[in-house]
This record gives sequence, structure tokens and C-alpha cells, in this order.
Amino acid sequence: MLNHKIVIYIPTLKRSYAIQRVLSEELGFLSELNIDICIYDSSPDNETCNIVKQYKSQYSNLKYERVSERIPSNKKYFDICEKEARGKYEYVWIIQDHMVFTRLAALHILDSLDKQADFYYLDMMGEKCAFTDETDLNEFAVKSAWMLTRFGTAILRTDSFLNGVDWNNNKKKWLNKKTINNSHVGLYFERLAEMDNPRVETISFARDQFYDFMRFQPVAWSNELLRICLECWGTTIYRLPSFYRKEAIVRSQDSLFISTTQLLSLKAQRRYGLWAYWRFKKWIELVYPNRKDEFKGVATLTLKKAEHKYIGNVIQMIDEAAERGLKIYIFGAGRHASEFSRYISEKNIEFDGFLVSKSEGNPERIGEHLVLEAHEALEKDDALIIIAVAAQNVESIKSSLAKINHKVIITSLLE
Repeated sequence: MLNHKIVIYIPTLKRSYAIQRVLSEELGFLSELNIDICIYDSSPDNETCNIVKQYKSQYSNLKYERVSERIPSNKKYFDICEKEARGKYEYVWIIQDHMVFTRLAALHILDSLDKQADFYYLDMMGEKCAFTDETDLNEFAVKSAWMLTRFGTAILRTDSFLNGVDWNNNKKKWLNKKTINNSHVGLYFERLAEMDNPRVETISFARDQFYDFMRFQPVAWSNELLRICLECWGTTIYRLPSFYRKEAIVRSQDSLFISTTQLLSLKAQRRYGLWAYWRFKKWIELVYPNRKDEFKGVATLTLKKAEHKYIGNVIQMIDEAAERGLKIYIFGAGRHASEFSRYISEKNIEFDGFLVSKSEGNPERIGEHLVLEAHEALEKDDALIIIAVAAQNVESIKSSLAKINHKVIITSLLE
């Protein structure tokens, strides 16, 4: 198991505090497991470099590379892959600088590498550790394409997957204004389509094996949310080979990534209106066909009328629960939950906290509110619970909450 040579790259820019945390939590067991890690730093100062120097004196598996801060992150991704296609490692794993994982997760990955697959997809939101052989590329693309937009969700075999890539053509096709933000997804699925019977494996993990400690903050590219999630995402998928069922893949985007509250927030900030609707109309209808009237309505109505029409039922449920003296919780401790909490807090709508299935892997607080385990918070008290998680998890959460307390009132941001 320990003979596989895998290198982890962490591209980073001006986040020395994040690198400090990652190295302090992971270097020990990565060294023990013979896994190399390279900090790929484009910071203009030496703070990250100095932190790495401190650890390098203790750990021989730690590498450091300095690159220009002018290089976009997706260009860095391609540069790393091209270099490692000719390198000494069997596998390369490029991850975010604000993601930490456990020793158990690393062992699970090493176990999976025994299968010698060409491409590994890391499902970090599973219920348990498992392996799945993917035999249908279209089904796999529908399942994984959106999650693969995040750095860290793919491990690539160098001698089969990377070594056969035509880098010049791929850079021309994907590293352009229309597709650069999701260019690595284009690279993945184009390469898989041209390979002869590629071996693709999904590695599933229990949710507490990975922790994104910046997940409560707005994404760095939030000012370009609509362009990246509509135009860039759609263009990337529709430029894939004709082999793929593009309509199904493009619709696999997380339903809450441009949530109703996010759309209303953009309107309140004057970053969404008729001009944006007409610019992105084609992609709205392809990515969110069931919500095209909502996108148009938010663009055309006044903010007050749009709020009443599209989230008025949730706000009314909160008001009624408050009048009855019920506790009001948001289920989730990720991006969707924190976005919704910010939105209602700005309107002076009060709630009692956040609920999660397990406290392990979650913060104790998000802002001013506690994060509580659902079974402890709901055993005695009735409550209104607003589920704010990705669509695929909503039904299982509803079921588990009802088992804890059948009297609780449950809704979700997707209803």
C-alpha cells in the first residue's frame, strides 16, 4: 500500500495562515505514509515561504515551489499536470489550500490506489468509506461533473491519464475567457472520452474525513458568480465531445449554488437585473430549466415583490414558528446554510442556531450562532427546521430528523 508514489500539490496565494494549519495537521501522517506534499506558492511576500521553511527542517516529504502571482489558478492546475505527466510520481492530487483531511482519509486513498485506476473521483460527502467502479462515463459525468469543479476532488494517474494529453491543444481549448474557470473539468472529461477503456473509480468518504475551514466565507469569485456558474459552466460542458449527454450534465449543478436567496442578494446589491437576465438567459434555461421563470421574475419585479413571491412562504413559516414560541433552526453548516443565515439576519429575522448530524468535523459556532447536534437539540423541543444543504441530501436529512422528533416542522430552501 505504501509503495505508491503520490504527490499532493497545494496552489496558494497570500494564505499563509491556511498553509500553517494544513501543514500542522497533515504533515506528520503524510510523512509516515510516504506521501509527498508540495506548496505551490504565488504569494508576493515571503510569509508562506517562511512557514514552509520551518517545517522542511523536520519533514523531507515537504516540497516548495514559487510561481508568479499573475498566473490564474486554473493555469497553475494545467502547469502542474503537464509537469507531472513527465515526473516520478504515479499519481498527482491537486487540492485547495483551505481543505484538511484525516489520516483515515489518506489511508482510504492509498487503499484505492491499489486498483491502479486512471482517474479517481473523491466523493467527500458520503455516509461511509467505499469504492465504486465507474463503467458508464455519461452516468459518471452526471454524478460528478459539478463537484469536480472544486480542486481536490480528482486524483490523476500520470503515466496513462496525464502522459497522453495534448497540452498545447487543451490549453487553447480550455484556458480562455469563456471556459477557464472550469477548464480542469473540460480536461478531465475530454481526456476520459479519448482514452481506450479508462479505469475510473469513485472513492467515497464519511463526511468527517474532510473539512473545509473556509466554507463559511463567500467564494473568492462571488462577484462573477453568474458568469462562472452559468456561462462558463455551460460553455465548458457544451464543448465536451459529442459522446456526452450534455443536457443532463449541465443540469447537474448544485441547485443551491445560485439559490433563490443568493439571487435576491445579488438583486439587492444591484448585481442582478434585466441586463443580467438577458445576458445569461440562454444558460439559465439550460442549467436551471425548472427555475427560468424565477430568474426572470427576480429580474423584473421589485426586490420587495420578488422576496414575497419566492421566499415569502419560508419567511411566513419563521414568523408563525416565532409566534408559537418554537425554536427555529437552519440545518447545515456549510455554504448554503451560512448564506441563508446572512440573508435573513440582514433583515433582522432571528433564529436559534444551526443543526448538524454530527458535531465532529463542524465548527462550534457560525457567526453568533451555535452549531448543535440535531438529536440533542430536538429530543425535547418542537421546532421549525429549514434545511439548507445540497439537493441530493435533503430527503435523507428529512427522514433522520423525523425519526428524532416526529413533531418538528421541516422545510427546505428547495421547496
